[in-house]
Amino acid sequence: MHQVIIPRFDPAMKTGRIIKWLKNEGEAVNKGEPIVVVEGEKTVFEVEAPEKGFLRKIFYPTGSEIEVLKPIALIGELNENVPQELIEKAEVVETEKLKEEKPFIKHVKASPLAKKLAEEYGVNLEEIEGTGPDGRITKEDVLNAVKKVSLTIKPSLTEASVTGLKPPLIAKIIPLSRTRKTIAERLLYSLHEAASTTIITSVNLENLIEYREKIKASLGEVSLTAFIVKAAAKALETHPIFNSTLEKDEIKIFEEINIALAINTEDGLVTPVIKNSNKKSIIEISNAIKELTNKAFQRKLSIEDLTGGTFTITNLGAYDVEIFIPIINPPQTAILGVGKIENKPIPVNGDKILIKPIAVLTLVFDHRVVDGVPAAKFLQEIKRLLENPTELS
Repeated sequence: MHQVIIPRFDPAMKTGRIIKWLKNEGEAVNKGEPIVVVEGEKTVFEVEAPEKGFLRKIFYPTGSEIEVLKPIALIGELNENVPQELIEKAEVVETEKLKEEKPFIKHVKASPLAKKLAEEYGVNLEEIEGTGPDGRITKEDVLNAVKKVSLTIKPSLTEASVTGLKPPLIAKIIPLSRTRKTIAERLLYSLHEAASTTIITSVNLENLIEYREKIKASLGEVSLTAFIVKAAAKALETHPIFNSTLEKDEIKIFEEINIALAINTEDGLVTPVIKNSNKKSIIEISNAIKELTNKAFQRKLSIEDLTGGTFTITNLGAYDVEIFIPIINPPQTAILGVGKIENKPIPVNGDKILIKPIAVLTLVFDHRVVDGVPAAKFLQEIKRLLENPTELS
């Protein structure tokens, strides 16, 4: 018998939710053939059959949320016996799960996406009036219902009589989506586990802006973020301690330099990864950023796109933010925040004041892994490279 498990694509990934079984019990499957669709904490993916055979047992139905690395099905020959202990273990987990869950979806006409959204936001489909054909509930119906959710809390008798104070009225309740829950869990983990320390510097981008215009004729439009990614990747080559992770009492330095970019979408924050950033040219990085950004907004990011990051960059310059302190993306050691470019007066040679395009760089790092002086040197190297952009070609 071969076990089918929910793989862990990310060190922080804890569970996966079964969206759809592509095969039924008793059906033949080939090695590598997709047999189930699973929603992870970042994206939806297919789990493939580990071996050729028959799908002998499905332990969990659609909608079940299971811990990663746990068996969800068995593949074997038709004459093989299914181990009873695995069946009993799965039944116990599913029974406990059913006790905890609220039956949000019953026998109602609704599109698959509407049902999925209803489960995610905790909306009862029976209370929604469908606007689709034959009263079918659509995605828009569910989203509109979520927007209308509101609750007015009346102060208790004790509060009114003893304190005489009234709590503020709640105008709206927005249930956390699965993506939002994941973001919250990861950031809370980072805040509690890492000894986050922040250092800040400013960088003069005059040379970079001029260089970008100069190469535009031959290379086309290249984003400023591409230069920042390249500068960080090159700096990580000479300061590899920031391209690492802390596991118990060991610091593990990654062999590859894979820069993750924080991108804000309607579903929340995602961090797609530019693999081997230090080995890519500026134009290759710029194209990768465009591709990953488009996929993020179209909800087409794959597991491959979202995993393997070793260092993260987040840029809020486009939102008119000058300085901010990002949170380390676990299990990484550091994150670089980039603010907006702003024309500022800069003293030159002690007796002149010139206006230069300045941006603020913020490095947040785990002090358990590295001290302040190496962090300052690393940030200064990023700054030096950005102020000497010809070295990034």
